[in-house]
Amino acid sequence: MTENNPVSPRHYDFEGVQLLSVTRCLTSNGGQAVQYIARATRTDGQNKAQTVAGLIEDLRKARVFLDDEIDWLEAAQAFPQRYILGVPRVWDRIAEVPPEVSAVEDCDGDLWVWGTDAYDRNRWPTVTGGRGEKPLGDAYAPFTEVLT
Repeated sequence: MTENNPVSPRHYDFEGVQLLSVTRCLTSNGGQAVQYIARATRTDGQNKAQTVAGLIEDLRKARVFLDDEIDWLEAAQAFPQRYILGVPRVWDRIAEVPPEVSAVEDCDGDLWVWGTDAYDRNRWPTVTGGRGEKPLGDAYAPFTEVLT
């Protein structure tokens, strides 16, 4: 690994562990902040910046991403019914899915999108059977929220 390697630069390598293996488990803001903090606070001299001003600049960049993450979380508090950490909600009946949810995935992994019924764009998909139209339903439960 060389300093000029754009994919795996030395300042993101910690004794053979790339920061990417850690940051891929974080939010985008969290991953960016960790990368800037890590490369600025190394104790082995492999910092990207070689001046104190450069190290401070990296830490200020990290602060921007941390502040943005905090702002997002504070805004999300206005909607406590949403799982703000990216955990989808699950329902046992399609009728229980609240109106703010526009897409769910069923037990087979099939995507259901609100308003895709061929006859009525204001409901979940339905199927026509021998006794008329009935909701595609609960036999495909559980229904898991698709987070966007």
